[in-house]
Amino acid sequence: MSTIIDQLTDLFAKLPGIGPRQARRFVYYLLKERGGVGARMSHLISQLKSEVSQCKECYRFHVDKSCRICVDPNRSQTSLMVVLNDADLESIERAHVHDGQVFVLGGYVSLLEDEKTGKPKYARLTELTARIGKMHQLTEIILAFAANQDGDHTAYYLRDYLMQPGLTITTLGRGLSTGSELEYADADTIKSALLGRH
Repeated sequence: MSTIIDQLTDLFAKLPGIGPRQARRFVYYLLKERGGVGARMSHLISQLKSEVSQCKECYRFHVDKSCRICVDPNRSQTSLMVVLNDADLESIERAHVHDGQVFVLGGYVSLLEDEKTGKPKYARLTELTARIGKMHQLTEIILAFAANQDGDHTAYYLRDYLMQPGLTITTLGRGLSTGSELEYADADTIKSALLGRH
């Protein structure tokens, strides 16, 4: 029978990039910590779902009343950048090199398992198609994925899936080294990759 320490370790280990040993260190830190970090963390986690919304247009998470990107009248309607997740989108926004619309794909194009049904599913392809259908001035889709095998596969797939007359589909240039994650790239690297898209 697993103890509460084991159960909490297992939960921490489910977080991206966290292994079992690091997860166990988190648990012991919380046990020793006297500054109220654990209580504050528990409080914020309980509020997370109620105070953060997901935009029904671009699918990014936001805490504002409406998505500041989608409602910004100064953003171009001629380009749409497709990113994997919110962390990648935040990196792109920090670089200040894209003034168009965005879309968070939510996963690489591969067979993903639905948590409820246990059956394979695809990333938000239906939602992406619907978003593109609403953008009547759209001339370019920028596929901004990590420079690794999953990112390349997704970009190749989406090029064929989204191709239509009058629409240019580009990918980021190789300012990003192969195997690098967009989330951890600095602003200059992202700018170089975006300006060198093809």
